[in-house]
Amino acid sequence: MTDTVDPVAGSWAIESLTNEIDARVSAKLAEIKASGGMLKLIEGEIPQREIQEASYRWQTDIEEGRRKIVGVNTLQNVEKDSSAAKRLKVSPKLEAEQVKRLKAFRKNRDAKAAAAALARLEKAARAPKENLFPHILHAVESRATLGEIFATLRSVFGEYHGG
Repeated sequence: MTDTVDPVAGSWAIESLTNEIDARVSAKLAEIKASGGMLKLIEGEIPQREIQEASYRWQTDIEEGRRKIVGVNTLQNVEKDSSAAKRLKVSPKLEAEQVKRLKAFRKNRDAKAAAAALARLEKAARAPKENLFPHILHAVESRATLGEIFATLRSVFGEYHGG
């Protein structure tokens, strides 16, 4: 198959699906143009509404069983006793070793540089539309721990608890 340019030899099924996608995309682009363009639609919050409606339909299909997702609404591994679910258990010895390594890591770094990098990350996180990646990278390069980076971001954005 890998030596063949077109292994399905222009299969009608593939061509049909390609034509359907092309027709749907062309229709959507024509609809956008007829509505005054994408900027006008964004200003009217139309794309966001369409995304929300599609997400709602998708979730409804899952919950009502019309869309099957293995492990979510079909072929679930349901145990009789929920407390029997396996949990990650870290041995006390391994935990103590990791704490020791973390303390040594923090002791051997430039604490002021790490703190400054975390402060810059927090300031960037509070700024609207700021790209956080360079600030996170700088914090890592300044030897801030992942826990410190996450705590900084959590202090700005909070935590999601479902719902």
